[in-house]
Amino acid sequence: MLNTVIIQPPLVQLNTPYPSGAYLRAFFTSLYEETKTEGVVEWLDLSNALFHRIFCRSGLEFIFKKTAFLALKKADFFERNGDDSSAFQLRRFVSSAENWCRWIDTVIAIVCRSKNVSGREFVHEFVRSAHSPRGNRMEQYLSGLHRDVTVDDSQILASLALADLADYISVVYDESFSLIRYAEHLAVSTADFSQAVAGLSSPVLNDFYKPLLQEKLRPFLGGRVLFCISIPFPGTFEAALFTAKEIRVQFGNKAIVSFGGGYVNTELRTVKEASLFDFCDILSYDKGYGSYVDFLKMTARLTESSFIKSSTVLTVW
Repeated sequence: MLNTVIIQPPLVQLNTPYPSGAYLRAFFTSLYEETKTEGVVEWLDLSNALFHRIFCRSGLEFIFKKTAFLALKKADFFERNGDDSSAFQLRRFVSSAENWCRWIDTVIAIVCRSKNVSGREFVHEFVRSAHSPRGNRMEQYLSGLHRDVTVDDSQILASLALADLADYISVVYDESFSLIRYAEHLAVSTADFSQAVAGLSSPVLNDFYKPLLQEKLRPFLGGRVLFCISIPFPGTFEAALFTAKEIRVQFGNKAIVSFGGGYVNTELRTVKEASLFDFCDILSYDKGYGSYVDFLKMTARLTESSFIKSSTVLTVW
């Protein structure tokens, strides 16, 4: 029996899901049927899941509690250096923390059009109330309207509210954080791989992503698993390394880890960094379908012990 788990690590564009996982799931499902391979094929979009772990009441409460003191210290620093605007923004975030926590689920409902909560019943209050949270991006938008704000502005304001929160998070909690990508600057060049490895200790990955990842991996513990980790952009490289590292901890040699995707096809096509293979066993270039077919045919003939032994072999597709 062999399970295949396809993982999209964070963060990709949230309103445009990256399609590789859907293609791979369809491919492996068909391949399992053709080869009569026993096991399940699962696709985990952990980029979207991580976003919702952070941008919810409990997520913001954790961040504000952990950062309030530092935010005020940074505000003092900015003020002493003549940056009154940044000092004001940080102090306003701290003083209105409870308001942000109270409103965040409504903001998400407005942006995401949740099936459970549409957000429509709250849009009037959100766009017009003096008690709804405001950040710098939101205020810049409102000041440039030259007309009365309406409910039609609610989705734009809600999106800007998330961007304002992301600014706060990157300033006082995790400097690598962004709504679209994570630690992209560490992956733009692979010349110093040790810098990327050092980034694995970052707060968002350890405080939010690690518990989420452990939760999603738990159903597959104890079995043989092929993990296909998609790295479409530089901003997903850091989280991919973190994902692979946690898989090694949880599964040991009972898992084979494959890296694929646009970033692998370009920046890692001629990789010479041997340390990369401390995290993965396979680099899957282009579609990689033919090699996956050969891999499943091979594993179908292996015993449990020989699978474990084979997973230590470094293979590049």
